[in-house]
Amino acid sequence: MGNQWSQMFPPTAQFTENNLRDLHDKVYIITGATSGIGFELASMLYQAGATVYIGGRTTASATAAISRIGSTSSPSSSSTTTSAGVLKPFAIDLSDLTTIKPAVQEFISAESRLDVLFNNAGVSLIPPGSKSAQGFELTMATNCLGPYLLTKLLYPWLTTTATESLAASVRVVWTSSLYVEQSPPADGLLNLQHLEDPPSDPAVTYVNSKLGNWYLACEFARGIPFLWEWSTDERLPLHVALNPGNLRTSLLRHAPFILRILVQPLLYAARQGAYTALFAGLSEEVTVERNGSYIIPWGRFHDHLPEKMLRGVKREDEGGVGRAQEFVQWCEKMTEPYC
Repeated sequence: MGNQWSQMFPPTAQFTENNLRDLHDKVYIITGATSGIGFELASMLYQAGATVYIGGRTTASATAAISRIGSTSSPSSSSTTTSAGVLKPFAIDLSDLTTIKPAVQEFISAESRLDVLFNNAGVSLIPPGSKSAQGFELTMATNCLGPYLLTKLLYPWLTTTATESLAASVRVVWTSSLYVEQSPPADGLLNLQHLEDPPSDPAVTYVNSKLGNWYLACEFARGIPFLWEWSTDERLPLHVALNPGNLRTSLLRHAPFILRILVQPLLYAARQGAYTALFAGLSEEVTVERNGSYIIPWGRFHDHLPEKMLRGVKREDEGGVGRAQEFVQWCEKMTEPYC
């Protein structure tokens, strides 16, 4: 409970835009960057000189966000940056797997490197029965299947960049949630039967997807599906999961009105959540040894995850049940036709 309390009422962020060096040689992709955490994170990176791809469901929404960032941002006075970076649209609808490969192809035709992929976009508490373009339960499709396919398709560029960069500086950031600890399944495991027969409770589908994001971070940190072994090779991208924090963003737009009113006193500005992501993506404290870590607000390591949750990440020969491995295999099977 102490760790959950600390996540709900975090200490002041220690790694912020004021800690960024000049990022003119760096390239970042942020999904869900047209509002909320992604928008604030993009603004910080842009002000530090980076090339930032603004992920949005359409080119129009991404372009509108770019205009807003450009009109309100200027180089940070506390950094060595003398000019802002470059903002580019990245049109991708994670709930429609057919949009992901074209977005990646457009990116790789323009860029030779990718320093950090922020899998930030997500949906929450959507109406029961909602389906993706391919007929999957919409929350799982948007929060897990889409990011899995995007990460897999971008992996050659992440790996190439890692071979040319400082150890542990090339990363993939996966967005989980405090709900995986506050409202976990009774056994702490994602129920694989829910993947084929989704529950009607949107809170359960959301928690399942956020467990899935954590599973993906841990399995990719092992090298799955590329190496099939845990990797501390500094030439490979690092993977971390995070709870961004309890925030005033559009994520709760589908929640009941009374719930939105009740939680308001516990919510923070989106920029605070962006500090969690900034730490995960750029802090030098995230070393090779921290591959697969879980990060909490506003940029700290969570080293005391509940044991019943860790059972799902550990393989059977490690004393676990291998649920994360099974989940990745399901993601691979479902997305393979769209590679």
